[in-house]
Amino acid sequence: MNASKQTRTSSGVAIALGVGIGTALGVATGNLGMWLGLGAGIGLALAFGFRGASVNNNKSASGQKE
Repeated sequence: MNASKQTRTSSGVAIALGVGIGTALGVATGNLGMWLGLGAGIGLALAFGFRGASVNNNKSASGQKE
């Protein structure tokens, strides 16, 4: 699996995870609208974190300096 496809896959997983967390918290607190938006934001933050980690990992594996 190339790096681009792996990044897209991990981004989708991160966003789904964030929305799932937002849904769970929204149901628990009774404020689903607010937590769905925050969950999507959490998912996007995780997606960018995964992207940065995969880029750094690919650079170190190929011997490139940052």
